[in-house]
Amino acid sequence: MMNLDRYLIVEVERMAPLWKKIAFSAVAYGLVSVAWADGIKVNKLQLPAWVINSKGVQKPLVAGQALGAGDTILTGAGGRVELLVEEGSTIKLGESARFKVANIVPAKKNEGVFSSALEVIKGAFRFTTASSAKATPRRVDIKVATLTAGIRGTDLWGKANDERDLVCLLEGKIEVNYASDKVTLDQERQFYAVNRNGTTEPISIVPEEKVLKEWAPQTDLVADQAVQVADGKWSLLLSGYKYQYKAKQLQDLLVDDGVAVLVEPGKYKGKKVYFAKITQLGSEQDAEKMAQWVKTKVPDLNPAVTQ
Repeated sequence: MMNLDRYLIVEVERMAPLWKKIAFSAVAYGLVSVAWADGIKVNKLQLPAWVINSKGVQKPLVAGQALGAGDTILTGAGGRVELLVEEGSTIKLGESARFKVANIVPAKKNEGVFSSALEVIKGAFRFTTASSAKATPRRVDIKVATLTAGIRGTDLWGKANDERDLVCLLEGKIEVNYASDKVTLDQERQFYAVNRNGTTEPISIVPEEKVLKEWAPQTDLVADQAVQVADGKWSLLLSGYKYQYKAKQLQDLLVDDGVAVLVEPGKYKGKKVYFAKITQLGSEQDAEKMAQWVKTKVPDLNPAVTQ
């Protein structure tokens, strides 16, 4: 492991109380702040998580980031992502998932009807429409590997893995298509599954306890893990460096772990310095959990929690 502390301008512990006095430039490197746009945005995430854009470029996922057609989200072991959809729905992704926004048309560009095609290539997901948004016109199709579910305002859970593709209705009504089969699920906890050998399982109802204790937790946020949110006010100051390339070395070091590190120029005691930090943490406790996690990846660092 490289000795990053050799390049520190000042120890982070001593710098933390002076954080609000540090003057930052308006220019940021390596992390793009993305405002809400029509369609889908990242509301919450737990590391590791990445996004591959329509051009094939992969970067760590950022809370608040807007997603467009062709974007694919990846989560690693322990990763979780919560997405907000323009028409009022929430999509949750579990660990080791691969999710693609195949197509998206905002309502204002489609005669008031929100339209999208989503693909769960791998992993567990949950699609939930808020009660207040169920009357909103929408056409949402979710492809779960070999299955396609037509969504018109409902709550469902599904998963694609090496054994089978499964869609389970939790509330509402959906149509599921597989090859020449077309089935309707209209009872709570009713599910349809296709095995990897192409055979389908009889439509069944899963016990409520299994949904609550086994399936739902796969897409829920993990209680003891740091959460980054779109409007998070807390940050974790990792280090300050005399040279920008050293700060970017730290940024690059954490890319493989799905961490979006902001490298930002500023001034400390009249001298230009470069600070590396992790932003948009939901609370002080989240920042402290992130600090503990970062120390496991880069033991040389002494990160400081800031707001």
